[in-house]
Amino acid sequence: MRLCAWSLMKTHWHLILWPFTDGAVSAYVHWLSTCHSLQYRKRCATQGRGYVYQGRFKTCPIGTSSYYYNALRYVEEIGRASCR
Repeated sequence: MRLCAWSLMKTHWHLILWPFTDGAVSAYVHWLSTCHSLQYRKRCATQGRGYVYQGRFKTCPIGTSSYYYNALRYVEEIGRASCR
């Protein structure tokens, strides 16, 4: 999986991923969210206290280069805004 852009927010994250194979995004996000939630539970001692994630991730395929550059710009801008 190629990680093209990312932004961490207080309650969620944004990723722009470029998979090597079809169907790899779901497997990657499953692995990432499982690893993160296990580490979060261990660090915060919240085992058995509800969900870490509220719902399934949302995905949107990027079909054109202009859409790709606009998505990169968006993720970069919200990342900057969250740091202020």
